[in-house]
Amino acid sequence: LPNDVKLQLARSDTSWTLATATADYASFSPEIKPTDAELTKFFEDNGFRYEIPPRVAASYVGFPATSYLGSVTATDAEVRAYYDANPARFPKPAAAATPAVPTVQTDAAVDFAIVRSQVETALKLERAEALALKAASEFVLALYQGKVVSGAPLDAFLAGRKLTVQPLAPFTREQGPPELGGSPEIADAGFRLGKDRYYSDALSSASGAVVLLWKETLPSQKPLFAEVRAKVSTDYVENEKRKRFVDLGHP
Repeated sequence: LPNDVKLQLARSDTSWTLATATADYASFSPEIKPTDAELTKFFEDNGFRYEIPPRVAASYVGFPATSYLGSVTATDAEVRAYYDANPARFPKPAAAATPAVPTVQTDAAVDFAIVRSQVETALKLERAEALALKAASEFVLALYQGKVVSGAPLDAFLAGRKLTVQPLAPFTREQGPPELGGSPEIADAGFRLGKDRYYSDALSSASGAVVLLWKETLPSQKPLFAEVRAKVSTDYVENEKRKRFVDLGHP
């Protein structure tokens, strides 16, 4: 056979072998029942897999944009200008779109009328978010100017402004607090806090704005075996399955 044909056949054979191996591995299901001793050894030998990274323990004061919607207004001209600046954000609903042959020129006024309520809502929400961020910034400035320290002085400061503190689960640098949408920006801000600065700047959030209040930064730690036993067992079984698959002569 010509060399190019041999090469094509070799490539085809390789692809078939890889596909078959993949299928075989998926259906390969040996009985693996590890003992506690085997799992414990696997855990000790692979401790890096289960190490908990540094985390920040904090709470936050929230400034939801919805609290400021009542203070927001928008004129017809402002709503139209907002639409003209962001037309791609407000496509016509599918039911209003004409499936016929597209015309060369569209009526912008008609298109705007169809989505006007959406545009007005979006504009007002954006302005409410700006007010929420402004309120959060003013809160931070008051903390700074008043030299408010954490503890009882902070509690009194918050009570005087009728603000409440919301709890957060400890979060890592890679994954922000789930209560705030896992925001990486908020996570980064949390890791810049400490004893010398226990509150963050005003931070934008999915609901408006927040200010983080630092409690402590937890160092990385290795969990107890009992805390991660289920994951260790899953990892052990998968690792053992792969070894046995290779021992049977599969690539």
